[in-house]
Amino acid sequence: MSVYADFCGSAKSSGKCSSNKKSLKSNCEGCICNYFLEIFNCQPFNNTNGLSQFVIVMKGTSEPLDLSGAASPTLFRLVNFGSENCCLVLSYEVTLETGATATRNFIVDCSDIAGVSYVNDGDLGTGNSI
Repeated sequence: MSVYADFCGSAKSSGKCSSNKKSLKSNCEGCICNYFLEIFNCQPFNNTNGLSQFVIVMKGTSEPLDLSGAASPTLFRLVNFGSENCCLVLSYEVTLETGATATRNFIVDCSDIAGVSYVNDGDLGTGNSI
C-alpha cells in the first residue's frame, strides 16, 4: 500500500478527507507531481498528517537535496501545490548564527523531482519512498 493510500485512504474512509477542495485536474505530468496533487487535495491537508517531513532527490542527482551544505539531507514540509503551474512550495528549518531556528521556503517545479522519501519524526533512518 502506498503512503498516499495509508493516509488519504484511511482519512477518506473515516470521513476526514473530502474531494471537494480543488479539482484533481493538473497541467503537470509525472508520478511525483500526481502524488503531491493527490496529497494536497486530500482534505484536511495540513503539515501534521503523518506525512509531514520528507527528503527529495532532484532529477540528475543520486543524493537527497541538501540546502544547508552540512552534508545532511534537508527535511521538507509541503506548504502548497499549484496544479496550474506545477510549483511545489516546500518549507524547511535553518539554524541561524544566533542558534535560533527560522523557516525558509523552497519553490520547485514538481517535474524536476526524481524521488521523495517520507521521514518519520525527523529520523532519516525511517520512512517510505516513492
